[in-house]
Amino acid sequence: MEKGQIVYCNLILKTLKGKIVKINNCVFSQPYDENKRDCLKWNNAFDRILINKTKLKEDLKIEKIDIIANVGFIHKSNNYSMAKQNDNNIRNKITGAYE
Repeated sequence: MEKGQIVYCNLILKTLKGKIVKINNCVFSQPYDENKRDCLKWNNAFDRILINKTKLKEDLKIEKIDIIANVGFIHKSNNYSMAKQNDNNIRNKITGAYE
């Protein structure tokens, strides 16, 4: 998987005690800012959604990702654009129409 990629996949996970758990048909993503993810952490809200499907309450190590389909990439931009008021057209205060 590439950084920022979102996939529809089957995950094979392993608990710290060695129990193997499988999550079928889930959406999984790889963030841009991290190295390759190798585990799902219980304290991460997005990871907790996947962990809750296993009925466990602990961190899980990712053993294998079986990609079914590539969904796309995470939107990378965090910038906001500012809207500017148009000074050429003045609106009528009663009707809202341009004068």
